[in-house]
Amino acid sequence: MACFQKCADVADRGERQKNVEIMLVEVVEEERRQVEEKAKIVREEEEAAKKIREEEEEKVRSAEAAAAAEAAIAAATTEEERLRLEAEEAARLAAEEKARAEKEAAEKAAKEEADAKAGVQVAEWCKKNKFKDMSTLKKTGCCCKSSRFPLHAAVRKKDAEIVGLMVQLLVDKEAKNSKKQTATDLATKLNKKGSMDAILAILK
Repeated sequence: MACFQKCADVADRGERQKNVEIMLVEVVEEERRQVEEKAKIVREEEEAAKKIREEEEEKVRSAEAAAAAEAAIAAATTEEERLRLEAEEAARLAAEEKARAEKEAAEKAAKEEADAKAGVQVAEWCKKNKFKDMSTLKKTGCCCKSSRFPLHAAVRKKDAEIVGLMVQLLVDKEAKNSKKQTATDLATKLNKKGSMDAILAILK
C-alpha cells in the first residue's frame, strides 16, 4: 500500500511538472505572439507613415512640376507679349516717322512753291518800281542824296501784300534808309489812325 501511494505521488508530481511545462510553453508562446503582434503593428504603422510621406513628397513634386510648367508658360507668354508689343511700338514709331517725313516734305514743297510765287511777285514789283531786287538800295532825290530799300518803298506805298511777301522771302527788316530808319520805324512814323497797323504786324 505504501508503495502504491508512493508511486501515485510520483505520478502526480510528474503530471504537475508536465502541466507546469505546458503552461510555461503556453506563456512563452503567448508572449512571443504578443511580441510578434506588436512588431506587426509597428511595421504597419511605419509602412503607413512611409506611404503618407511618399504621397506628400509626390504631391510636392507634382505641385513643383506644375508650378514650373506654369512659370514656363507664363515666361513664354510674357516673351511673346513683349515681342508683340515691341513690334507694335516699332511699327507705330515707323508710321509716325513716315507721317512726319511726309508732312515735312509736303510743307517744304508747299513753302518752296509759295516762295517761288512770292519771288516772282516781288521781282515784278521791284522791276515796276525800278529796283534791281528786294535787297538792293536805290538812290533817289536831288544828287542821289536820299536812298531807300524796296521794303521801305512798299511800306510808304502801304502795300501790305508786298511787305508780307518780302518778309516771307527773308528780306532784311533791319536795313536802314538814308534817314537811318528801318522799315518798322518808317511804318510807325506813317501810322495815322491805325493805317499802318497791318504792316507793323507783318514787320514784327
